[in-house]
Amino acid sequence: MSSFALLLWCIVAFDSSGPYPGIRALAPVGAAVGLILAGSSTYRHWLIRGFESRPMQWTGRVSYSWYLWHWPAMLLAAQWLERDSTAVR
Repeated sequence: MSSFALLLWCIVAFDSSGPYPGIRALAPVGAAVGLILAGSSTYRHWLIRGFESRPMQWTGRVSYSWYLWHWPAMLLAAQWLERDSTAVR
């Protein structure tokens, strides 16, 4: 449970004002490692069972392909709209 809490804290606490990547990257990476290790143990926490649900599996299947395509899509949108801003991205 502490890995999930750490991951939630990273989502809430990190913003664009701090240096990233750097030492701050250890917190979300450590949280992800903790969640992976928790899922490999014989003890199945309710949180891990939630990650094994169909909606979470679907999200996992499509997230990598979206990751590969989102940068070109954002850059093309900025070029097409002739401006590059956070709102466009």
